[in-house]
Amino acid sequence: HLQTNNTGGLCYMATFNSPALLKYADQVVATIVMKYRNHPALLGWDLCFGWTSEDNYPGANYYSSWGVYDYSPVAVERFREWLKKKYVSIEALRKAWKINVTSFGEIYPPQPLPPPKSDELVEFINGPGDVRRRWMDWMYFRLEEKTTCMLHFANLIKKLDPNHVIFQTPATPLYASLSHMVFLSIDYYSFAKSPIDIVHIHPGLNHKTARIIIDYKCYPPFLKYFEHHGKAALIKWEGRPGVDYDKYSEYIKAVSKMARETGTGLAIWGGHVPMPGTGEEQPEFTDSQIKLFIETFRSTPEGKLTKTKILILDEPKLVFFTYYSLKPYKLIETSSLWILLHAAGIDCDVLPTDEIKENPNLLNDYKLVILDNMFRMDNQIVEILLNYVKKGGWLFIIGRTGVYDWYGENKFKQLRKLLNISSEIVDYKTTKYSWSFTQIEDPLLNGIKGKTGDIKSEYNVLYIPVFDYKSEGYTVLGVLDQNPLIATVGRKGRIIFWFPRLGLQIADRNLKDLKPTITFLKNLVKLVGD
Repeated sequence: HLQTNNTGGLCYMATFNSPALLKYADQVVATIVMKYRNHPALLGWDLCFGWTSEDNYPGANYYSSWGVYDYSPVAVERFREWLKKKYVSIEALRKAWKINVTSFGEIYPPQPLPPPKSDELVEFINGPGDVRRRWMDWMYFRLEEKTTCMLHFANLIKKLDPNHVIFQTPATPLYASLSHMVFLSIDYYSFAKSPIDIVHIHPGLNHKTARIIIDYKCYPPFLKYFEHHGKAALIKWEGRPGVDYDKYSEYIKAVSKMARETGTGLAIWGGHVPMPGTGEEQPEFTDSQIKLFIETFRSTPEGKLTKTKILILDEPKLVFFTYYSLKPYKLIETSSLWILLHAAGIDCDVLPTDEIKENPNLLNDYKLVILDNMFRMDNQIVEILLNYVKKGGWLFIIGRTGVYDWYGENKFKQLRKLLNISSEIVDYKTTKYSWSFTQIEDPLLNGIKGKTGDIKSEYNVLYIPVFDYKSEGYTVLGVLDQNPLIATVGRKGRIIFWFPRLGLQIADRNLKDLKPTITFLKNLVKLVGD
């Protein structure tokens, strides 16, 4: 049973949870594990799962796979069974999907919507994305199928050989590329609860990645997340065509130091694998380059990643709804914020909403929770956050957070709750704007009163929610240069809003120009800690 894309094309990968796959793969896995589990040279088992062993579906032109998967007959039938369990009756499904069918046998998975046209893109970015209930169900099903299949094999290996570790490439927090709804590598909380012992990712050591580590003093958030969930984490670095590692030896030094200073692991890829798209071969690191990896790693004092009092709350499932690009604007804002915070010398933690829903008391460990472009929020997570604020917690609300409920409806209802206001909210629809901090006396503006908050930029495409700031008790800390009546940043007690882009300021501004923004973030952390 091969996976099938939304246009009927086949992919040389078995359908997740295909009875034939589970039957024969189980036999192969069991035979191999039982034969070698007592071998003295065995270190552990690497569970290669997903299209590229990256916990992913195929598709989107990634290594000769196109479209969206999986629309195979087996997957379609399993989807129908999944819907029966969820809705029980066809009447309930008809009501939710707003379609006229008489049986579950008539149901087929929906097709993705066409991408917005250029003149529709800004409105789409500010909107809820795909609001079809059938699409949401299809995404939930696809995610569950992948996770269920992964856990099946992980549990099988651990049952057959509990004495050796299992390696795997997991889903990771705040990672825009493979988080896309085509690949759907978003279920990192499932890995945290799984029998997987050691997790690793394998990015390319290119100019962009190295400069982020060097210039912004940043590390991938997956390292901290999994280390703090009892897993050993490492990065396997791959060479990239066109990068002269002898000329840019600081790249090798930077990633080696990062591994040691975070108390995590380092591996070096042997190369000779074709790159997706171009087919260029990944280069093999030379003996002298490998020696530099090793010497730098060994000479760097070992550190560790410590828990902080600041949390970025992540909603990975937002990728269900916005898929016009492999790196949608609202989703890369959050990963960019991680980078900007570290440029400010601010470390933080990341947790997914599902983990917080299972254990809301986890928020008690944090003084500040950051919500960045969480443009859809369900009632459960909003209520948890409101209780957190009542107990003395701080909220930092960024971008389009809370504009829609989980179904893409009830515009501003959730935001009104988070802001603790009752007045009407409307969008001020403007783009390519600039804005400045006000002259108000407030600890958040220490050293930056009247300074530029952001320049006029093509990346400033987020609409600005407007309400009656004065009557609701909000102090206005930033205003649009083009209309000073419109607040961009404001505060009421322990609730702060910042409606324009924040993390994405790094897209077209250098660190020197970002000093006022960085100062604001430092002021916020100081205020929260005082």
